[in-house]
Amino acid sequence: MGAAAAQTERPAPPASQPAPTPTAPPGGAPAPSVANGQANGAGASQGSVDSARFSAAAQGARSLQLSGIERFGIEPAYSFVTWEVRHFATSTTRGRFQIKGGRVVLDKSGKQADVAVDLDIASVSTGVAEFDDSLRGPRFFDTAQFPDARFEGRTLRFEGDRLVEVVGEMTLRGQTHPLTLRSGGIRCYVHPIRNAEFCGGDFEGTISRGRYGMNFGWPFVGDNVRLLIQIEGQRQAQ
Repeated sequence: MGAAAAQTERPAPPASQPAPTPTAPPGGAPAPSVANGQANGAGASQGSVDSARFSAAAQGARSLQLSGIERFGIEPAYSFVTWEVRHFATSTTRGRFQIKGGRVVLDKSGKQADVAVDLDIASVSTGVAEFDDSLRGPRFFDTAQFPDARFEGRTLRFEGDRLVEVVGEMTLRGQTHPLTLRSGGIRCYVHPIRNAEFCGGDFEGTISRGRYGMNFGWPFVGDNVRLLIQIEGQRQAQ
């Protein structure tokens, strides 16, 4: 705490010295420009303009209001899967997969979905190269034979207007088993650079690795694998 205070609590400049130009706070709106006495005047930097655009997009995010059928194309740059499994009943081992793409079609009136999320299993990453190579091997994901996986959703469950579950199946290592993903809801925003509407949210589910033929290390390594899915997609024309 003492070191942090020393870095953040600086004395005010003497009256004879001009006050420093204000800077934009991390993650916040740009500070006013004082070059011409006007906030964000003609002298504002491109960084300040970009910050304003991103700030406006974040403030304008809203819950998705389903009306009829909505279609989205999954954006891989903003979508990935994090997984967690217990290690020797002590700590939690974590890793991630990239999402290659897919589609999301939601029909609130019929409570139906056409969801396809394609996972690049060969992209598995834990931050430890040797461990990643082991996970790609035949004792675990066997990515030489099964480099990809897919979640397909068919049924939607709502609480009022809020989407709470997507019911479907996960295909992994050539086997398909039921999987329900829980949802905290979907929100939308206008992308400040692409000038297009994006919607997305966080989803969560649990699979048994043993059901997919990955029994190595049990019971020292847990059987239940928690999946945390971050996904965003661009709204498609009807």
